[in-house]
Amino acid sequence: MLWHGPTWQTAKRDGKGGYDFAPIFGTVAPIIRDADLSICHEEVPVAPKGTRYTSYPEFGVPTESAQAIADVGFDACSTASNHSFDRGFAGLKATLDAMDAKHVRHSGTARTEKEAQTPVILTASNGVKLGLVSGAYGLNGSTPPENQSWAWSDIEADHLIKRAEAAKKAGADIVIVAMHSGLEYHHEPTEQQVQLAEKLTASPAVDMVYCHHSHVVEPWARINGKIVMYGMGNLVAQQPPDMPRTYEGVIGRVTFSMNSGKVSTTKAEYIPILIGSKKDGPIRIHAVHNELTSGHGKETRLEEAEREVSKTVLSLGVQGVTEA
Repeated sequence: MLWHGPTWQTAKRDGKGGYDFAPIFGTVAPIIRDADLSICHEEVPVAPKGTRYTSYPEFGVPTESAQAIADVGFDACSTASNHSFDRGFAGLKATLDAMDAKHVRHSGTARTEKEAQTPVILTASNGVKLGLVSGAYGLNGSTPPENQSWAWSDIEADHLIKRAEAAKKAGADIVIVAMHSGLEYHHEPTEQQVQLAEKLTASPAVDMVYCHHSHVVEPWARINGKIVMYGMGNLVAQQPPDMPRTYEGVIGRVTFSMNSGKVSTTKAEYIPILIGSKKDGPIRIHAVHNELTSGHGKETRLEEAEREVSKTVLSLGVQGVTEA
């Protein structure tokens, strides 16, 4: 989720003077709410109290965005990204404080060393426990203060596996790893992504891997029998209009089963989404198939998004993945 300036304008219009970001999620909101557990990637920090809001290249967004994340049904967000320190440690803390206030869990950044070392485990209504591990490739050339190196997680494989093992030891039945990695605006996974995915999925502690950062959809794969989503595209963003692929994204919906303590994926589905442009009025996110079926939205653009997303997701020949 990239809360660019135009999303604030829509939120202010929807909030009738305040900020209400929830309507932006449009027809994808029911999909998020219907899952046993839903996880997002919050890429950018909340602006610390008393500071001005800023968009790209150094973000600081309204705290009300966290309210929308909760309202739409997300249970947790990965928070390690190249923008985590756009507003310094104060912005990092403001982001996690805002999520805590709305009961949204988070993984990838931390306010204390103890928090950084504590596994993040979500419990579904059926009692299944899911661990979330998050890390990022870098911080746009900056680094956390030396005495706060624990505040942000990198994507070194041994480090992520160690955290996944800690989550399993703490009771997680399933552990997924979110990697902020890849090459911006490129649909092909990088060598780093492929190598990391191979190392991570080789670990018994890791059950699935997904990535973000490229801002366009990347292929899915099955490595060591486990689902790897190399790039989810954008969910919330308003990038340049001459970059149409950045207005497309994909929601991954995965069904896990457990048998004698062993985790397997029984269903893996991709759901193409399309972000509406600010030039078309209030920004809304469209669940492509649902809107095509109901006859809503711009049919030609929705069909284009469905075609492009499907082509990319399936481009490596992944087996057992279907469009929902």
